[in-house]
Amino acid sequence: MSKTYTATTQASSRQAQDWGRAMAQSMKSLAAQVSAEGAEDIHEQFFGQDLLLHIAEAGEMVDITLTWTPQAPQTPQAPQTPQAPQEQQAPQPESATPQGQAEQLPQAPPPEH
Repeated sequence: MSKTYTATTQASSRQAQDWGRAMAQSMKSLAAQVSAEGAEDIHEQFFGQDLLLHIAEAGEMVDITLTWTPQAPQTPQAPQTPQAPQEQQAPQPESATPQGQAEQLPQAPPPEH
């Protein structure tokens, strides 16, 4: 089972537009916790990971809590190269013979002797 990291920072306002600094501070605190355990490329460890954001009332302020439980890194998929569009053939009448195939005519009955 993976360890879970949690960091809480208090925002000085109850207005959502003022919470960015508190979220950034909580993120910085999570990184510091991971760094204290000797991890390298600390910030890159968050790439592709899910973090839980919890917002709680704290009187006239708001507590911003970020929680992270590291998940196994996903295997990066090779980028898909766009395929060139295939040429579209003009519609052919039903009686037309498809390319590369000989037209099959009904066989005549064998001659009578």
